[in-house]
Amino acid sequence: MTARKVIVLFVCAVCFLLIPVRGVQWLALTFFVVIILSYIYSKAMFVFFSVRHRYPLLRTYRYQDVELSLILENKSPIPFHHVTVIFPCGLYERNKSTVMALRAGERKDFQYRLICDKRGEYRIGPVRAKGGDPLGLFPWEKLYNEITTVIVYPALYDVALINNKGLPSGNLRIANPMYEDVTRYRSIRDYMPGDDPRIISWKVTARTGKLASLQYLPVFYFPVIIVLNITAAHYPLKHRHSLVERAIETAASLARYAVSLSQGVGLVTTGKRGLANEHFYVPVGYGHQHVVTILETLACINLADGNDDILTHFLNPDLRLPWGTRLFYVGPAPDASQIDFFFSLRQKAGVDIGIFPLTSPKESTQLSRLFSVYEVKEFGNELI
Repeated sequence: MTARKVIVLFVCAVCFLLIPVRGVQWLALTFFVVIILSYIYSKAMFVFFSVRHRYPLLRTYRYQDVELSLILENKSPIPFHHVTVIFPCGLYERNKSTVMALRAGERKDFQYRLICDKRGEYRIGPVRAKGGDPLGLFPWEKLYNEITTVIVYPALYDVALINNKGLPSGNLRIANPMYEDVTRYRSIRDYMPGDDPRIISWKVTARTGKLASLQYLPVFYFPVIIVLNITAAHYPLKHRHSLVERAIETAASLARYAVSLSQGVGLVTTGKRGLANEHFYVPVGYGHQHVVTILETLACINLADGNDDILTHFLNPDLRLPWGTRLFYVGPAPDASQIDFFFSLRQKAGVDIGIFPLTSPKESTQLSRLFSVYEVKEFGNELI
């Protein structure tokens, strides 16, 4: 309550108590009661009105809209005649506001859409609310520190690769039980004489009263490693941003394609997150949850400054490429030194190389003769 309204209350009280005129006393009492009730009403709105996000974390893809939901609640026993809620700025969306009335104890859901034209991680909030008493004597404004995190993944496109030579990537199922992969559980079977004691399931044995052995899938392990080069110096200045975004979309689509074939997939990139100097390496994993990890990485990475070479990432001791690994290089057309490195990698480590150039290679004949080259289209829903 401001000093002016306190003075008005004091004057009304003095007039009511000291002036022995009934009309003046009733008028002073009316003003006094109206101001007090307006103040109590405004304070009740300020205290008992609440705003919160229904979902603290939302995920979507680029070029798709996402709907945010706010819960507006009146926790008091009196109705609120009008409350103005100003929603936070969205992705390329202006501030929005709405005016509503709430009954006593009423809760309302309000939805508004965000335009997701750019990948990244965004924090939407806070929310502002305005209100006051019916006479407008005591307006108030409150900031609700409600934050919703929206992660916008790169756009995904359908990919179908044709293997004209070499081994397909992923895990190849075979009939020989000698090649059982102990990380790929299959089932429980009865114990057979000669079984390795290490594969005996003692829990199942104790429960059933007879020996039981674990059974694994017999597979050859051929994982996929996606190498994403988004170093700024390696891209032409013209259309650099669109080429980098296309490269990230290509890497994301290849990751989903590999997992859809039940293949393990990992990611190596020169991209950086924010101002951090660390480079990203996502180890090989399986399943759609692992694709989510890769997509969240690709959603937040930025163009790397300087002249960082993607080949230096292969010196990482954590990056071990087993024999038969399928390597997908996504980025500008590799230069002569990179071609020589990939060729030696294929010769020494048995790595099958697939090249997805975003720019026209200078040595296209040599490149297509040595490796599988898939031309990436600069725009459109058709990627390759």
